[in-house]
This record gives sequence, structure tokens and C-alpha cells, in this order.
Amino acid sequence: MKVDLSDHYCPNSGCEKYGIRDKGNIIFVREYGKHGQKLLKCDVCEKTFSDRRGTIFWGKTHSEETILRVLKCLCEGNGIRATERITGVTQKTIISWLNEAALHCKEVSDYLVCNLHLTEAQLDEFWSFVKKRRRN
Repeated sequence: MKVDLSDHYCPNSGCEKYGIRDKGNIIFVREYGKHGQKLLKCDVCEKTFSDRRGTIFWGKTHSEETILRVLKCLCEGNGIRATERITGVTQKTIISWLNEAALHCKEVSDYLVCNLHLTEAQLDEFWSFVKKRRRN
């Protein structure tokens, strides 16, 4: 089985290749679980980890497709009850996934936006949106 490992890195902060992608130190060990998650290993520090680590899929028993379908339903404006009817996933699970996805989005946004030093911002579209809302 050929597995693309270029996006994976060692999550062990004590490893000399920690956080460094595509250096050839990550190897595929085997698939596990009913949805075929991949168990990976760093050949430098010998630690094993799931390919889902660091994602919203980590620790979930549902398939990635199911989780994404639930989140897409919510993004399209469906309520939690409607999403439950559409996907068959319980309200409690949907709320949990929604909270985790929101936290994950915040962490990613904080990481990507933290060192931007902007001196000006253009608000043209924002003002045209506000003007349209006032007219209606």
C-alpha cells in the first residue's frame, strides 16, 4: 500500500525532527480501526501516532466523511435537529463536533494570523454590505 506521508511530521516534541514535514523519517506501520486510520511511526524517536492526530477527526469512531457531512450541513444553515435527521448522528454528538470544529478553526486562525503586521485595511465591501442592509 502506497501512503503519501509528505504532510506528516513527528508530533513528539522531544524528537530532533519534531514538526518538520517531508524529511523521510515518517513510515507507515499499518491500518487500524473500522475506517482504516493509518498508524505512522517516526524512525528517529520510534514513537507511533495516528494520521488523524492534530485534526478534528482525532479520537472519533465515525468516518471522516460522516463528520464532514455533519459540519457541511451546519455550514449550510441547517439546525442541529435537521442535521440529526439528515445524517443520523445524535444531537449530543453534533454539538460536540461543532464545538471541537470551532475550537480547531480558532487555533488554526490564531496560528496563521498571529504574525501579520497590517498597516491598513480596506473596508469597501464591508461598507457596501452595511449600506445594502440599511436600505432593506
